[in-house]
Amino acid sequence: MWAVLFRYEVLVFSPVLLRTKAYASIILIVMEPDNIQIFSKLERWLYIRRASFRRFLRILFPSPAELRFIELMGGRILKLPIKNRKGFNLVYILSMGKTLREEKFKREVRCGAFFIDFGNDVRRGIEIDGRKFHMDVVYEFERDIYLKDRDWRVIHIQAGDLWRQPDLIQRRVLSHIYY
Repeated sequence: MWAVLFRYEVLVFSPVLLRTKAYASIILIVMEPDNIQIFSKLERWLYIRRASFRRFLRILFPSPAELRFIELMGGRILKLPIKNRKGFNLVYILSMGKTLREEKFKREVRCGAFFIDFGNDVRRGIEIDGRKFHMDVVYEFERDIYLKDRDWRVIHIQAGDLWRQPDLIQRRVLSHIYY
């Protein structure tokens, strides 16, 4: 069992709770004035841990659009009957597909302050833009500039297009990877 401290709350996680679909219990704590300095140092340290924990959850519970993308690229997945709060299934990815495997693509690749859905060592990225996510245009523009400044070439794919135009998406991804 472990605990993760966020701004003014503690989330307690346990493997047993994760198996029984009770994902977290929240305990609020109150900071005293003399502990603020210690808390700010702890908060900075835990900010990094929180980002890695969120990445861990995104790897365990990918979105349906990411799963569809892996299947389109020839990958195989195994869905388990455990769901998170957003309704995404716990998934074990058996294979990413021949193309993504040969080009050494990984999921949830960190690039400075941001994560890219799929990325590799030669700074090629694939971002799956869902309907509910990536709606803040200014944030997305700043993120794209940040990635471009660090020599990342990122292609954005709309989640709906994965079901409506799978052949077009495959061609766009292959041209992005190889050219």
